[in-house]
Amino acid sequence: MEQYVDAKPYSSTGKEICSNGRTVCSGMAGETYQAHPTMIEYDVNSTDIPRFEITDNGIERDGAYAAGTLRTTKTTDPDGKQNTVFTDVLGRNIVQRQGEDYDTYYLYDDMGWLRYVLPPAVSKQLNNMQAVRDSDLLLRQYAYIYRYDKCGNVTSKHIPGVEDIRMVSDEAGRMVLRQDGNQRGRGNYWTVIGYDMYGRVADTDQVPTE
Repeated sequence: MEQYVDAKPYSSTGKEICSNGRTVCSGMAGETYQAHPTMIEYDVNSTDIPRFEITDNGIERDGAYAAGTLRTTKTTDPDGKQNTVFTDVLGRNIVQRQGEDYDTYYLYDDMGWLRYVLPPAVSKQLNNMQAVRDSDLLLRQYAYIYRYDKCGNVTSKHIPGVEDIRMVSDEAGRMVLRQDGNQRGRGNYWTVIGYDMYGRVADTDQVPTE
């Protein structure tokens, strides 16, 4: 019986020679994969990165993150495709860059809660705009938008191309009411979620409201 022979039937990980010991490369099992490992580089942003401020009804340009103020982690996969993540001093993802110029922005409010995710279809156009409202077609078609109550529970979630999903949570932070655009369109229905004494979902139902 002929057996397949591979000199490197194992995965490998390379780390920095320092106390942090961050991963700088990794390869999957097999000679072919070991010859083309995933490479990881750590640095800071070398150019200014646009900054956006959240307003009462949308977002607007608010200067830029100066060069050297964001940490970057650039990953190059075995096929040579690059992904760079820019993080701030709080460790939050600010921008994720695919290739050289396909940027996804993450915007946070003063509480640190994620409010907007702006894919490349939005971020490319925002570079030529000073402000945009939540009701504008650009955000309605492509952006992810989140709203929260005072306890940090999501009360509204917008997914590109669909009507907002509304949610209500109880004092324990459990979702007890949920409504999507289809439910509003056919008579203002809500999905009611009930829980048992152990906090497990026990029943769901749809009820109309006036």
